[in-house]
Amino acid sequence: AGSCLQISLPAPLFYQSGQQIMFSSGDPSMKSGNGIPARCVYLEEMAADLDDQDWLDMENIEQALFTRLLLQEPGNNLIYMTSAGTQNLSADRDAGEKQILRYLYACFQRAREEITKVPENLLPFAVRCRNLTVSNAHTVLLTPEIYVNQNVYEQLVDLMLEALRGAHFEDMTEFLEEVIEALTMDEEVRTFGEVMVPVFDILLSRIKDLDLCQILLYTYLDMILYFTKQKDIAKVCPLHNSKRQEVEEVEKEFARDHGKAGKIHLYSAVLVAAFQLGCCTFNCFPQVFAGYIQPKDPSNGQMYQKTLLGAILNISCLLKTPGVVENHGYFLNPSRSSPQEIKVQESNIHQFMAQFHEKIYQMLKNLLQLSPETKHRILSWLGNCLHANSGRTKIWANQMPEIFFQMYASDAFFLNLGAALLKLCQPFCKPKSPKLLTFNPTYCALKELNEEERRSKNVHMKGLEKETCLIPAVTEQEPEFANSYNLVTENLVLTQYTLHLGFHRLHDQMVKINQSLHRLQVAWREAQQSSSPAADSLREQFERLMTIYLSTKTAMTEPQMLQNCLNLQVSMAVLLVQLAIGNQGTEPLEL
Repeated sequence: AGSCLQISLPAPLFYQSGQQIMFSSGDPSMKSGNGIPARCVYLEEMAADLDDQDWLDMENIEQALFTRLLLQEPGNNLIYMTSAGTQNLSADRDAGEKQILRYLYACFQRAREEITKVPENLLPFAVRCRNLTVSNAHTVLLTPEIYVNQNVYEQLVDLMLEALRGAHFEDMTEFLEEVIEALTMDEEVRTFGEVMVPVFDILLSRIKDLDLCQILLYTYLDMILYFTKQKDIAKVCPLHNSKRQEVEEVEKEFARDHGKAGKIHLYSAVLVAAFQLGCCTFNCFPQVFAGYIQPKDPSNGQMYQKTLLGAILNISCLLKTPGVVENHGYFLNPSRSSPQEIKVQESNIHQFMAQFHEKIYQMLKNLLQLSPETKHRILSWLGNCLHANSGRTKIWANQMPEIFFQMYASDAFFLNLGAALLKLCQPFCKPKSPKLLTFNPTYCALKELNEEERRSKNVHMKGLEKETCLIPAVTEQEPEFANSYNLVTENLVLTQYTLHLGFHRLHDQMVKINQSLHRLQVAWREAQQSSSPAADSLREQFERLMTIYLSTKTAMTEPQMLQNCLNLQVSMAVLLVQLAIGNQGTEPLEL
């Protein structure tokens, strides 16, 4: 037999080498007595180079793995390693796996399993195989053009999707994070950000076509939450405050003491990198994500909707194209539905909305809490977005919808953004919250600042000084501005302005739709009574408008969002009263 490679599930090592990790089968019924898997991929050229040696050792396993990855049709090179002629479709499928990233992940899983049970003298071989899967996955993502007909970025997204659905995401992220570490340590060919752009592009293309009530949407959102989540460095780098020379000792102790017990994490390269870089590489996903969502033209409000975060915010039960009810998934033919049926559908949508808003809130919270850099970038995104969309409230905007939807982000976008920001405000919207009175109203009077000043002062909103004040200034003297502003101040301003652009505008629309419905209903009944031929046309108009009304009403009445909005407005009323009576402390004064 020649050198062979097979992909499936773990089994014991054979010939006292690490090759079984790469070339094994986990089903005992598929193996012969010596642990050889049911199917292998025959590497003809390598077999010729090895002469009479019919096994792989640590000297040639790296080359064998690379050769296996270059095969375009590994299934054509399958050979039987057990009972000849025995049909085994699962073994054929596993051994002939064409997707190279899926193959490497399976190898990684087997290696991790073998590390927990091999004899101590074979542990280095198992660790070697594990490291090879990581280094080759790093190469695959860094130089995908080497591998013909392999969309490795699609494979990565699909692997993560399957792991999330199968409730084994932690196993996948263990593999992924080691590959990430290798990528961030080697950015000569491509930076980590450049590697991730195609992945985010795929997510954007898939998410933008999903509906609010599709379960698949929430799996993708969990994936993006992973990309925005701060790693617990204490778990990944347990000795990140130790000295460099202790790293190798730790690795040796792990190999000696835990070779047969449970999972083992030999993070030598990770630990060294942690000392060199302060563990900052584990924040690379959120930093890349925050950079990826920046629009090409920050002054164009509609461009924010085309970003990955914007595509998420644009998902709603509202009509995707205003006025077009065809292919709308909610409240079709409402006159044929009973009030109870409409109420059930509304309740179902609200349940999805609550979950959806929670996911968006967690994304924003993760980015705000991760680091000063990601905080600045997401706040800049929000501030620039609101400024670029400030024209949504202009009178002409409602009169020229064709131009409006080319210039500005959608109603759904701002309704969802408002719901997420409302959640961020809740900690200081509690009764008598001391945080609430740390709000600094001079923020709203700040004039144009340059980028460096915005970063140092924590000011990301623009153009507020041009807005109409609740009470006009009695003098032209400028207030005493703070050196910097806290997150409470920015959160409150961002949230109120988002509600102004989104919720308030949509509420005005809903009132007008309700009035139009009443007029249509009266006209329809009159046409029916007079047997007018216009009755059918009026009924159809009423149906369409009722679909729009019910969709709008449902989008605006999610209970938790309304409760959070009420909490905010009550808190703002308390704040304004305290400011009016001259309270400059953090404790409310008695009236």
